[in-house]
Amino acid sequence: MSDFTEIYKTNDSFEANIIKTKLADAGITVHLEGETRNSIGVLPFNDAAIHIYVLNTDLDRAEEVLHQMDG
Repeated sequence: MSDFTEIYKTNDSFEANIIKTKLADAGITVHLEGETRNSIGVLPFNDAAIHIYVLNTDLDRAEEVLHQMDG
């Protein structure tokens, strides 16, 4: 997975999927890791984190999408 960079980490599967959708809508290749461990999204355990990765070539655009979501 050397072509990907982690850009976000959350314990909330709903949040992770919203971010994934926003990134994908912007034409960014997204990969979630750990999603099945926290599919219920009820208890935020540290070992149940969902990591969001994007292609290195999409990193700048992905960071802009995240910035727009914050603000």
